[in-house]
Amino acid sequence: MRRILTAGLAVAALVLFVFGLTAQVQAAVDTRLVYVSNTSNYPEAGKGTLVIDVEAKSNASAEEISAFQDAFQLDATFRSQNPTVTFSDELFPSSGYTTTEDYRSSDGRVRYIYTYNSGTVSSIGTEWTRVVRVTIEYTMTDASGSVSWYDGNPNFYVTNSANAVITGNEEPIPPELTDISLPVELALFTAKTGEAGVVIRWVTETEVNNLGFNLYRSEKEAGDYTKINASLIHGAGTASTRHQYAYVDQSVLEGKTYWYKLESVSYDGSRVEHGPISVTFGLTTQSVELPDHFELGQNYPNPFNPTTELRYQVPEATDVRIVVLDATGRLVKTLVSGKITAGQHTARWDGRDENGRVMGSGVYFVKMVAGDYVQIRKMVLVR
Repeated sequence: MRRILTAGLAVAALVLFVFGLTAQVQAAVDTRLVYVSNTSNYPEAGKGTLVIDVEAKSNASAEEISAFQDAFQLDATFRSQNPTVTFSDELFPSSGYTTTEDYRSSDGRVRYIYTYNSGTVSSIGTEWTRVVRVTIEYTMTDASGSVSWYDGNPNFYVTNSANAVITGNEEPIPPELTDISLPVELALFTAKTGEAGVVIRWVTETEVNNLGFNLYRSEKEAGDYTKINASLIHGAGTASTRHQYAYVDQSVLEGKTYWYKLESVSYDGSRVEHGPISVTFGLTTQSVELPDHFELGQNYPNPFNPTTELRYQVPEATDVRIVVLDATGRLVKTLVSGKITAGQHTARWDGRDENGRVMGSGVYFVKMVAGDYVQIRKMVLVR
């Protein structure tokens, strides 16, 4: 996965200096960021596009706005994806307002300021109204990439037509904007023999705008897959907590091997496949068989404090290296290094570096390398 650093504190002071706003607070205008859509081309590298809206509402029926500004700052992980930012669908007409909209790549600040000059003053009512749409295009450099921003509050500043300060409250940034690395992050996807058929289980660590799931089955790994669920298996929508799912495939024959793929479907219709995994129905020893591929699971819990657990598997004895990196790619801690036997294993990180120093809150990455296999997962430490 996919945090915003609060924009510089000097922004509000700058506007006060420019406009000399000293009036008492007479009303209130609240603002918020609203998720619109995100496409990241996962699991392939390439361009992604995040679209958000800035919305505002007033406790007055039609509060005339003389100046409106908002700002936030992308974190180092997001900025490293070389984003470009554009603005559209403004509430404030350019004929009557001086408009400043920019993105500063040196520190990632996204800023928009609208100041009334002449003509018709724009107003904000008691319903949420879009002030501006912000489109952020970024480049995923590899299939394991992710982008994120800090889940703090942007700075904003609003004055009315009498130049009175009417800055209200900023609603918390919605969860789907705090991690946009993947629409669905799987922690587990298994298929095992059960009493009534093949029991397929999967666990998600996070879901973003996830409408639900479909399951597909084939008798060959590279064969044609057929959907086996009659209707969509409902997802959790947007959730940052773990969710567990299960489905029983009853149309199976003793001794036959089946392959399964899991498809997640988002609200905008985009689809992502997971798997395939295989099972031979009727083998009671299936649960203890060795894995047939390398895999590094998502850490749990996530976010965490002070310790988190990582499950990984190797199909054969091989050299494995698992390390923790900070947002700049610097080595923080080596968790595993050396020959590992085939099977399921667990690594733990206690939030400390190689020297035992306690690391601060932030986004960290865990990287597993085993031969040609490379997998990177994102972790969030919250102190």
